[in-house]
Amino acid sequence: DLTGSTVEYYGSTGPVLSSISPIIKTYQNLEFTGPISKYMSSVNILVKGNFLITGSQLINSVYNKNITLWGNWTDNVSSGFVPGKGTVLFEGTSNQTITTPNPEHFYNFRINNAAGVTLSGSAEISKMLYLSSGRINTTDANLLTLTNSATTAVSGGSDASFVDGPLSKQILAGQTFSFPVGNYNAAAAKPARYGVVKLTGVSATNYWKARYVNASPDGSYSRANRLSPITSVSDNEYWVVTRPAGNTANVTLRWDA
Repeated sequence: DLTGSTVEYYGSTGPVLSSISPIIKTYQNLEFTGPISKYMSSVNILVKGNFLITGSQLINSVYNKNITLWGNWTDNVSSGFVPGKGTVLFEGTSNQTITTPNPEHFYNFRINNAAGVTLSGSAEISKMLYLSSGRINTTDANLLTLTNSATTAVSGGSDASFVDGPLSKQILAGQTFSFPVGNYNAAAAKPARYGVVKLTGVSATNYWKARYVNASPDGSYSRANRLSPITSVSDNEYWVVTRPAGNTANVTLRWDA
């Protein structure tokens, strides 16, 4: 239980798949290494430090348990984490990073860290995204995608917790979905701003992408380039909605004073 200590499950020989300890529930740093894939055992675990997968897979599809992490998540293996139906909870007190060379797959994903989580690599969530506290920082290269087509794929979303950057979502034809996007800009009058944008009447089943920017569009998009009956354009915020080729939808922007 000493800060800085590491438990490493190596496993270079033995069964094709070996299970990690069913007794230990709390770790400092936890590493899964070596050529033999590992099963998560039948207990939820807490990792107070960093979490590493390298060399082979970590499989959570037998007992579907939860992993609570206070540090950084690193996966060096293609499809290295098999999430089953478990939840990964990011509950640190400083910014946490998710580093992966390939899309990391999560079933349920919860952020409860006011300092935020930053993607370094892409990630996909197949069931639920829980926005309790903090921002998930994304870019087009480090994209978060919700593969669950349900309109209820997100729980939460506010000025205190949102996706800061682009978010991709599979939306069914005719469906409605509100993207829980926002943006932190220290120079803005309100630095952390929730800019949810809603799509309705989607013409075909496909992936849509949306982001909100808490800044003037000038420099990227000219505010003077507008068509009647629009008479003015905000100088402190804008949205970018990226549609699949040929698809259409109605867009409703968050509206306030």
